[in-house]
Amino acid sequence: MKGDISDYIRQRGMSLTEILAETAKRRHFDEQESSETRRFFFLTGGIIALVAALIIGGWLLFFREKPAMNETNLQPPKPLIFSNKQEVADLKSEERSELIGAIQKYIETSVEPSSILSVSFLLQTDPKKYIQATNFFNILGINLPINLTQSLEGHFTFGIFNNRKQNQPFLILEISSADLAFSGMLDWEKNMTKNLKEVLQIQNISTSSQKFQDKIIKNQNVRILYDDSNNPIILYAILKGKYIVVSKDIGTFEEIVYRFFISP
Repeated sequence: MKGDISDYIRQRGMSLTEILAETAKRRHFDEQESSETRRFFFLTGGIIALVAALIIGGWLLFFREKPAMNETNLQPPKPLIFSNKQEVADLKSEERSELIGAIQKYIETSVEPSSILSVSFLLQTDPKKYIQATNFFNILGINLPINLTQSLEGHFTFGIFNNRKQNQPFLILEISSADLAFSGMLDWEKNMTKNLKEVLQIQNISTSSQKFQDKIIKNQNVRILYDDSNNPIILYAILKGKYIVVSKDIGTFEEIVYRFFISP
């Protein structure tokens, strides 16, 4: 064996020291190559894993069951007046009887004395949506004068005020033009009481032979209809040039004025 190594050294013309150096050099090269190979496979594997995670995450994000709009993003409209409590009435359809039923339910509900409850109406269609002013009157079958319809903004509030005696319903409509809206309200006076009988729970519409009169209540110009015994049947006013308030109770109107102009 010893002779074989010596012969190999002579044939290669190399000293033993040179052979050992060459061997160490080759070993270092092999180790470096192996390290780089491992590093290459490690980086490649990491990139593949990252790409796979992104693909799977994107797939799950795209195909997962999307939450219903009304459960996440659809928020009830903010009441046009400060309300102590806000409720949402669900309507399964645009049937008039269902809307009237919801209105009557909330008029009969328990409301704290001197408090206002506002109600929004959510139509359970696909997609779900809160009904706006024109849709509200359309469902009720009320044909408003065209100039009043043109002045209506979408936002409105149906509310109930407990005047310490009983619940009093009211409507607040947001408008874009006070002049256009007022001319429309004047045109609507001949049908207003009949149209809003069930909404405002008006009881004595058939007893009146009177016409609307102008009156000042809390420094506001009010149009009011009295019955033959001089009891108010219905009244309305335009506040701040932006809102129409309709009620049958003077105390309710006074509370609305207070909340519009005095309360924070």
